[in-house]
Amino acid sequence: MSRERREERRRRFQESAQEPDLGRRRLLVYGVPAATLAVEEAVYGFGRRALAGIANRFSGTSYVTFEEAKRDPGKREQYVKDVVRRFGLDNLPYVERVYYSELQDIQNASVTNIQMSMSTDFIIGDIGKGKKHSIQVYKEAFDPLDNETESDFLSGLIDHETEGHARSVHFGFEDLGGFKLKDFDFISGADSKIPYYFLTSISELSAYKKQVSLSRQRGTTQRKLNAVRVAYMQYYSLIMQPALDDLISDKSVLRRCREVFFDQQVLTSPIEATGYPGGTPLMPEGKLRTTHGIIELPDYLKAKAASWEK
Repeated sequence: MSRERREERRRRFQESAQEPDLGRRRLLVYGVPAATLAVEEAVYGFGRRALAGIANRFSGTSYVTFEEAKRDPGKREQYVKDVVRRFGLDNLPYVERVYYSELQDIQNASVTNIQMSMSTDFIIGDIGKGKKHSIQVYKEAFDPLDNETESDFLSGLIDHETEGHARSVHFGFEDLGGFKLKDFDFISGADSKIPYYFLTSISELSAYKKQVSLSRQRGTTQRKLNAVRVAYMQYYSLIMQPALDDLISDKSVLRRCREVFFDQQVLTSPIEATGYPGGTPLMPEGKLRTTHGIIELPDYLKAKAASWEK
């Protein structure tokens, strides 16, 4: 870890310590114990593995490491339990439980992580109803091609599944100002699947937006972040389809969704993926690269893009 990185972490820790409402947020990002940052500064020269061991002894608890869980399938269930304990996930009002499963049993899950390495068991009808949801972690979550580091793993489990899905469905998508299912009684036309696919896209965008916004703080690898951006654009492309303008009667709801997820960090970053056009999604002159081709942005999104250049 570079000196600049250590200074950045120290600065964030000092700033957050002055904010009384961020205790849970610090816990979800950094885990237990909070003093680990101080320990890190004291023992940095011993390396990351030595730090993990010292931090565990400091807290009086021994945890399975992510590297151990990757190497030994027999330790993965315990690792997931340890993560739940370290980050207090079982104390959150929107989480029923988090558990490890060798098999992907997702027949009751309408929305899942696109890599199918984790899933949250909710249905669209749960939106805004204050229910608790269970999260499953599968063996695929320990594949280095999916999660190279523990930061990548935590980005998926905490930022995407826990905060992005369980919390967002529980409260009704706070990043959209909160809404209920009745807000989406606006679909006209013959295709009854449109409401389902649209709301699925909104749920995934909410989860991926959390991952993107916390990627620097989390320490997500560039490969993982690129995969998240690709997935984000797949779902954003769905809600930007021009056909929706003729199918949705309440244009204000559609506009609100398109504006909220018009994310500068995603749209102005190059994306590399097979089957996706190269370059940044946002193009000059108010155009956007989507999975169904290049489209002209509506005026309100052109104005938002123009504001980023100032």
